[in-house]
Amino acid sequence: MSTGPKTQRGKARVSQNAIRHGATSKPDPQTVATWFRIILNNPDLGVSECLSVDMRTARALDLAKAEASLCAVTNAMNAIEARGSPDRLMRRYVREAKSRRKKALQSWLDLVNEVSPLAHGAM
Repeated sequence: MSTGPKTQRGKARVSQNAIRHGATSKPDPQTVATWFRIILNNPDLGVSECLSVDMRTARALDLAKAEASLCAVTNAMNAIEARGSPDRLMRRYVREAKSRRKKALQSWLDLVNEVSPLAHGAM
């Protein structure tokens, strides 16, 4: 198992990875806000609603961040594919982003089904 670069030259090279492709950076707040509004099906939500601490809002925000991250990673992967073949690390970033989204989506669906099981066909 690799523990990362050992030399100063190697460390300097990998320190710029996030800047180079953006796949590991924090998601864009505007994209997160857009996904948040989509998830809650409310295009008029303001910033204050995003900051509330109830379970529904927290899970919706987690899912919005996961969706925004997956969009960023996918866009970075597509840009790299356009220049040539994507590297193994980018494929890993995509897998990780998909995994985070899957977990966040499952958490959101569990909450929605818990709150109103009759509305979703469960009896």
